[in-house]
Amino acid sequence: MLLTMVLAACSNSDKDDTEDTANNAETATAEVLEEATPEATTPVETPSDVTEPVVNDAGDTAGDPTQTSEGGVWKWHEWGLEMTYPAGWQGILTDAPFVFVIAGPTDESGQGPYIAVQSGAYDTSKTFREFMEELTAADNTTLTDITFGGIEGVGFESINESSTSRFVAIPYPEGQIILVGEIASTEEWDTWSPIMDEIIASAVITPLELDEAALNEQMQANLETTGLMTVGDPEAPLWIAEFMDFSCPHCYDYSAVMDRLVQDYVVSGKAQFTLAVLDFVGGEASTLAAKYQICGTKLGVGWTMHHLIFAEYAEDQAGRAAYTEENLAAMLQDAELDIDHEAFEACLADEATAAIIADHLAWSDTVGVHSTPNVLVGTNRDDVKFMKLGDQELQGGYPLYYVYPILDTMLTEADSAAVPATDFGKVFGG
Repeated sequence: MLLTMVLAACSNSDKDDTEDTANNAETATAEVLEEATPEATTPVETPSDVTEPVVNDAGDTAGDPTQTSEGGVWKWHEWGLEMTYPAGWQGILTDAPFVFVIAGPTDESGQGPYIAVQSGAYDTSKTFREFMEELTAADNTTLTDITFGGIEGVGFESINESSTSRFVAIPYPEGQIILVGEIASTEEWDTWSPIMDEIIASAVITPLELDEAALNEQMQANLETTGLMTVGDPEAPLWIAEFMDFSCPHCYDYSAVMDRLVQDYVVSGKAQFTLAVLDFVGGEASTLAAKYQICGTKLGVGWTMHHLIFAEYAEDQAGRAAYTEENLAAMLQDAELDIDHEAFEACLADEATAAIIADHLAWSDTVGVHSTPNVLVGTNRDDVKFMKLGDQELQGGYPLYYVYPILDTMLTEADSAAVPATDFGKVFGG
């Protein structure tokens, strides 16, 4: 059960150092979310070898330089979450996706307080409170109403002889749960809980708010003029390209990450963003989905189409099997988009649509992309390349705490860290 899993982390917190404490929290919170969402997680599909990301062995030292033991702002970029922690505490970002820890000072035995954070999907056929009540029922837990980062959720706690745990759970983003746990020895709880409560109270969440209509318009205009599905200021100092395949499960996972990147860097005018669709993972299924994306873009609903297609992928954990002519046609009909359906059908059959896919494949081959998803950065189409952390190329879908510092460094090196002096932001309501 949820509570039992988390308490296991508490009982194992007597390790040699802070890193071990973080590893314990990582394991426990991963188990928590796995237990919480047996049927509501990422669609099950055996990925093709080409979709496997390169193993992320860059280590825990990478990421936002504000994550320090001297106090700072702990950031979870993907969900727009920030918490402030004091000197003597350490913000730890682990390589396992989306398992993060804020760890306090340890004593001579290596014990110390920590706050663990993770996210996972939940069963949306129930209300969030119903879901949490069912999840914690066997542990005789009492749920209380709380607000975390401006979002309403529930709180609950557990106390035993050796450890005390207090949890916050909120439904965010849509269909997801963020679980935050304050954990310390029962003996030291009164000492550490006020500090952990302050950290929790400092939480700020910036929701994902993209102007879909403006992005649709941008993608359409750029596809007509450049053959690329691009959004952003053409004078922006950086050009970011995501090479993806709709049949790739990792690309499905990474879609929301790219949404956040677009909000943080493209809407602000720091970068352009191009979606390059490939079809080497799922064969005909990928090709059909890519054609729907391109034709949606041509008819002015490209950004919307991207999410509609992935919603089909996720529906009933169908995976790429959802990409049939019948299913996608029904998806388009159900979406009730303001488009010319006859023109859409003509676009699907047009050789020019297939030529765009071929162009994207040729581009990916030129820049050395042979797996998906991959994010490359440069100043224009011709010079995009893999980002680097030291001598290591970041191939695969990396967490944003790796990506953002690299982008910021590139902006600084280009003497363009400030938002370009254009009125482009007005396109997105700025």
